[in-house]
Amino acid sequence: MTNVTDITVANNIVHDNEDTGIDLKSASTVIVRNNTSCRNGDHGYDNLNTNATTFVNNVSARNAHDGISIEAGATNVKVFNCIFAQNAVNPLTLASAGYVRELAIYVTTGFQSNYNVVAALPATDFGGGY
Repeated sequence: MTNVTDITVANNIVHDNEDTGIDLKSASTVIVRNNTSCRNGDHGYDNLNTNATTFVNNVSARNAHDGISIEAGATNVKVFNCIFAQNAVNPLTLASAGYVRELAIYVTTGFQSNYNVVAALPATDFGGGY
């Protein structure tokens, strides 16, 4: 979703996409709640140049790269009561081999997070079904 304001993305199951499950670019005042994003080719959830995005009660699992990525220009992002489990199933997509990122936080301006569950892959597990 690009250039959107004051929207809610709720109650979706997104899976097996070539890229990101739920992708926000140049968006503001977005609530993302009660979604499941799994087995996508990149991130479960992505924020690029967003402001005031809130993630509540979401699940991100078995995505090829990060569970959630908070990238350049993303400010005032909140992540509450979410589950990030066994993301980064493709180690070739990571900046450093074997570096598992459930939450990739590149921008911390206004970032808030609490009551999340994070469960990374074991060091020897590089894939498989979810």
